[in-house]
Amino acid sequence: MENEQKLFQSIFESAVEGLIICNREGEIELANKRAESLFGYDKDELTGKKIELLVPDDLKAIHRGHRRKYSQKPSKRMMGANLELYGKRKDGSEFPLEISLNHTTVEDKTLIVAFIIDITSRKKMEKDLEKNRNRLEKYSVELEQRVKQRTLELEKSNINLIASQKLFRTISKNFPNGTINVIDKNFNYIFVEGRELQSQGINSKDLIGKKYVHYQPGSELEEKLKNALIGQNSTHEIRNGDEYYIMYIVPLSSGHEGLIERILIVEKNITQQKNAEDNIRTSLKKERELNELKSRFVSMASHEFRTPLSTILSSASLLDKYFDLGNKEKKDKHITKIKSSVNNLINLLNDFLSLDKIEEGVITPSFHQFNLKKLIEDILDELQESLKPGQEINFKYKIEEHVILDKQLVKNIFINLISNAVKYSPVDKPILVSVYKENGLIIFEISDQGIGIPEEDMKHLFQRFFRAHNASNIEGTGLGLNIVKKYVEMMGGNISCVSEEGFGTTFKIFLEEKVVEKSE
Repeated sequence: MENEQKLFQSIFESAVEGLIICNREGEIELANKRAESLFGYDKDELTGKKIELLVPDDLKAIHRGHRRKYSQKPSKRMMGANLELYGKRKDGSEFPLEISLNHTTVEDKTLIVAFIIDITSRKKMEKDLEKNRNRLEKYSVELEQRVKQRTLELEKSNINLIASQKLFRTISKNFPNGTINVIDKNFNYIFVEGRELQSQGINSKDLIGKKYVHYQPGSELEEKLKNALIGQNSTHEIRNGDEYYIMYIVPLSSGHEGLIERILIVEKNITQQKNAEDNIRTSLKKERELNELKSRFVSMASHEFRTPLSTILSSASLLDKYFDLGNKEKKDKHITKIKSSVNNLINLLNDFLSLDKIEEGVITPSFHQFNLKKLIEDILDELQESLKPGQEINFKYKIEEHVILDKQLVKNIFINLISNAVKYSPVDKPILVSVYKENGLIIFEISDQGIGIPEEDMKHLFQRFFRAHNASNIEGTGLGLNIVKKYVEMMGGNISCVSEEGFGTTFKIFLEEKVVEKSE
């Protein structure tokens, strides 16, 4: 008896179907592993629960009525014949299933046995089969219609073929500013027509069988032609002297297993378009630069003019007050402020005027001989009043006094660079101005121990309106170095800059002395 019990238990637990045994009251007495797995419950979790636990909520009441009727008159049958049945898992999800019912009596106790199969996969297959069947029916109808349509089209095509070929050749022959070409897999002409041939005096018949005119072994075009033979479309631009051409490369299938043995090349002369594009790009670039400069100019000028004008207004008001009080020291202080602000405005306007003259081509270099040493000494005398307390300018001159350069441009260069050195250097720090020769070139060198220029700003140093980020609180237009560079280049020279933020800056001007008649 014990062995039979073990055998029954083994068969019960190893069944591939879900097995649930209930009493007449619908209470679950046994459920095998497969049933527990189907409904997502752990071992023995279902025992003692009502079978309605496994029924979707909207069907519980109906199921309860059917269960009671079946308990009164049990029989072997399929549950819910011709109906779609669903079970409810522990997590609340539902799945389609198929249930066979039977009953047995043990010790005068009627038990109802349910054999449960998850038919989710079957349902999916049935839906897919139905969908495919409908699709096949639809395709069958469409195919029949297409065959009829295709037959009509072929008949029309045969009628129009000769006319189409004639029309194609006429169109190709009159193709404007280009050619229509068909070449074989060896890149030899099969067909070529177009007005470009006529303009060059070429007879299309002379090209048939010859290599495509633009073909060159190992070129980018050859690579694109090879790619066309494996089905890739592409475009290619070439330049032939002053003429520009664009090619539209299209593979032509022979219709036999998709084999590509011919290539269509539509070649268009785009010289006028290219020239127009270049002109537009140049104009747009100039316009963008102009708009940017206007914007930066307005922003900078509004700030740079406001500061000295405010200082002048404030100092003038205080000066009026101190005149009444007779305070000479404070009067002199505010007179100095007014002078400084006026000088700042003059320098600002000079920068604008210089830039405008350069842009308009008004300034052209005029080379003559003059005393360079005296010129620099005069500049240093003029700039003495602008020095900060403790600042001094050390001047070293190691070449002949007279040189042949543009005197006014040289003067402007020195004033700008020395003024910058003074402005960006702290008190008590010296400034070095040197003039010497090296490798036959005259070199101007201006060095300071000021705030220096950040490394990331060096590449923008000579751009108009550019100011290093560590100089934003110091007056300036951002035009000076741009103007200096243009002056140097006007004289055929170069300018360089070496700087380290916090340690100072050195500018070097390299100029070749000109040879002209002595004028001074």
